[in-house]
Amino acid sequence: MTFDASEETPYGGRLACPQPDCGSTEFEPEDPEDEHGPAMCLSCGESLPYEEFPWVKKFANFVVGKVESAEPSGKKLNKLQVRIREEENDDEEDKKTLLTIVTNDVKVKVGEHVVVAQVGAIVPAGKSVEDGGTSVQKASVGGSASEGMLCDSTMLSWVGGAKGVAVRLDPAGFPVGSKPPENRPTGGGK
Repeated sequence: MTFDASEETPYGGRLACPQPDCGSTEFEPEDPEDEHGPAMCLSCGESLPYEEFPWVKKFANFVVGKVESAEPSGKKLNKLQVRIREEENDDEEDKKTLLTIVTNDVKVKVGEHVVVAQVGAIVPAGKSVEDGGTSVQKASVGGSASEGMLCDSTMLSWVGGAKGVAVRLDPAGFPVGSKPPENRPTGGGK
């Protein structure tokens, strides 16, 4: 299965070969059964690991989570427990399942699927610290430790959506632990 990465790809984005003398947009997955596997440039043979695809790097440390609890914290803050993995995994002992997130979006409700920028994420998505992005850090917000941020459309580099309003996603299309979509969804996402 060959794909032209100058158009929408089976991987969900666009890609050009990183080799200076190549720049081709034609790639072939090395293993068609592995959607997170490397792809090979058909012009020069360069193999590009999945982690280096631009749309994967863009959303490094961003994850879809489910709000498990929400309680007011002060006058204009909401202290949330957000599930970012379905269950604990012995292989991932260092990764938490629930994060405490303090947000100024007081309309977020239990059960909603939201996008979390975890510690280490660069916002807005797709930027680097060198070109104006900000690295998300653990911080005290309103006297409570916050382990990330809820994302609005601007933080995800999406067109449309309200600034300062957390993105909500359809649970059927965006399960806990998945990456956010490249573009703002129509209909099911808000």
